Amino acid sequence: MKILRQFADQQGPALNQVADALEREDHALAERLAHTLNGVAGNIGARAVQSAAGVLERVIRDRSNADDVERARQQVEAVLGPLAAAIRDAVAMVESEGSAPVQPAAPASPAQSREAAAQLAALLSDSDPGAAEFVDANRAVLRLLFDAAGWSAFELLVQGYGFTDAEAQLDHAVEISARSR
Repeated sequence: MKILRQFADQQGPALNQVADALEREDHALAERLAHTLNGVAGNIGARAVQSAAGVLERVIRDRSNADDVERARQQVEAVLGPLAAAIRDAVAMVESEGSAPVQPAAPASPAQSREAAAQLAALLSDSDPGAAEFVDANRAVLRLLFDAAGWSAFELLVQGYGFTDAEAQLDHAVEISARSR
């Protein structure tokens, strides 16, 4: 559910971001946004969005004329908009049904934090989308490596698939943690 919610929240506005980037003539950013949408749509099995985003990415990369880019953008919008809305509705319905109470976890040790960080570093290095799930499942032990602001920024990077920057922040946090022992 979390991955679907993130898709709807983070990729839902992607087309507006692409349009803004193109308006500023930042073709590299527009192409990267379309590429990210293409990949993330593939990760959740949204094949129609993936296909349309792939076409949009290609026409931006090829510097096609404005009409072709707009047609490709509209094709993405035709499949992305309804999907994002359906995901938001489904997530809201599931969340309104409530969830079972969570048992508190035992306190984490520095060794557990280092082990989890090593596993996460491998996922980030491989640009594995499972890194976001790993962070969720190991939040208690990983969070010990960061201060509150650092954790929030790190978590946003992982959730947004900014794996290279997240890996650098994780390496830095592990290094600081090792020095403070």
